[in-house]
Amino acid sequence: MWKNVKLFLKFQYHKRRHKHAPLVALLHLTSRCNLNCRYCYTEHRGEFPDLTVEKWKWIIDELKKRGCELIFLMGGEPLLYERVEELVDYVKEKGMQCHLTTNGILIPEHIAALKKVDLLMVSLDGNERGNNLNRGCFEQVIAGIETAKKERIPLRINSVLTRNTVVDVDWLLEFGESIGAFVGFTIPAKGKDSEGVKGILLDNEEILKVHQKLLDLQKDGKKITLSEKSLRHVIEYPKSYEEIIYKGEELAKGYSECCYGRYIVFFDSEGSVYPCTTLWEQKDIFQPKNVFRDGFDEAARNAWNLPCWICYCAGGVEWNEMSSFRGLKHALRFTFGNN
Repeated sequence: MWKNVKLFLKFQYHKRRHKHAPLVALLHLTSRCNLNCRYCYTEHRGEFPDLTVEKWKWIIDELKKRGCELIFLMGGEPLLYERVEELVDYVKEKGMQCHLTTNGILIPEHIAALKKVDLLMVSLDGNERGNNLNRGCFEQVIAGIETAKKERIPLRINSVLTRNTVVDVDWLLEFGESIGAFVGFTIPAKGKDSEGVKGILLDNEEILKVHQKLLDLQKDGKKITLSEKSLRHVIEYPKSYEEIIYKGEELAKGYSECCYGRYIVFFDSEGSVYPCTTLWEQKDIFQPKNVFRDGFDEAARNAWNLPCWICYCAGGVEWNEMSSFRGLKHALRFTFGNN
């Protein structure tokens, strides 16, 4: 609990003083993956060689110096990174929370490392049919989840909503309830191959409908990670879900500025810094800088110096909620609900 309170207090401090700092960082340890999810935005699969563990430790040190409290280890598939346990240990030694996101297949092989994380997030998009249409390996993922629960590892399920899985919301929540885990729901980020997945992407009406359903279920006490405010943001978003609200627009006056980039940053597997996944492949809006080529502070400043104000994404609103007492209450409920 104290770690979440500490993060809340840091969000409060920095936002009140308009001081930007990477309080949360998501590290994509490798671009390698053992799945081929149809909608994946990290489309550089195998493009970059993995950074050495020493370089990742340097990034972690620099984040710590600048006030970081929570690090997510991601991929690709982070359990393919050869020295992932060493990095988990290093994050924890620095006094930061360590969360890890995995597709679940390699969980049984990495129990020693995963028992050290504060939260394990496993990607599961739906029941067997829906999940396999999106990403495959349903039985292996379920086996991984069951292994994690047997080892009492704090667990969350992450689900990507497509036309293959939108009908599986109730099934996912029932499954989450059966193992005592919250379920997070997201819409695929725009990637350079979005045209190739148009057949499975939800349209505006479908996105609105499923988030209204999630709001109703959340009010009924279902274990949904998104808060009521975040779900309402998606439902009431005034533009098409593919459109961004930019700084200076009249519409921007109705929203707080997104916290991505300013307080939350993403590092790809060669050390380039992004503000969010929405801008991962939108080079007309954002061009990343690299901590090794351009310097840590320059790459970080570049990620918060954005033309956009906010988009449909519930994540930015959810993290903004961390600076409110209502948001802290939701975060603590979520934390205890995963223990």
